Amino acid sequence: MLFGPLSFLTTLTLCSLAVVSSASNTYTDSEARKILSDNGISVNKPKPATSLDGIRKNTIKQLLTLKVASGCDIVVTAGTESGHSTSGVKNHGTGYKVDIRINTCISNYIEQNFNYIGQRGGDQADMYKSNAGNIYALESNHWDILYV
Repeated sequence: MLFGPLSFLTTLTLCSLAVVSSASNTYTDSEARKILSDNGISVNKPKPATSLDGIRKNTIKQLLTLKVASGCDIVVTAGTESGHSTSGVKNHGTGYKVDIRINTCISNYIEQNFNYIGQRGGDQADMYKSNAGNIYALESNHWDILYV
């Protein structure tokens, strides 16, 4: 149990950080799903419809951090499966990006705690940037998140 300024950290965060310490920097689909499920984050569909194969450990760690900080329900709706843009090095296929379902709680948290940085070219999605440099883009039916 932590006290003082870090008292908001829960067993959830401490448990997930211990898992991130292994040698590989990515998870298999089953490893990522277990960590998310153990920490109250669900995935909308089974593999291959929604795949987390090769997702970066930092991406999972940041999702857990978002869950703890926001206190909101989080449902992953897209991960590393094919069908996403492959432009740039940091995309869905390389495990840097994840999509989550829109809900009032998570939208309010993102919009109130991160800096609005304008609209993304192409789809005109409103974008918000966290102090850590992560980008949250509000697409028509989900949050498209880039964890740097």
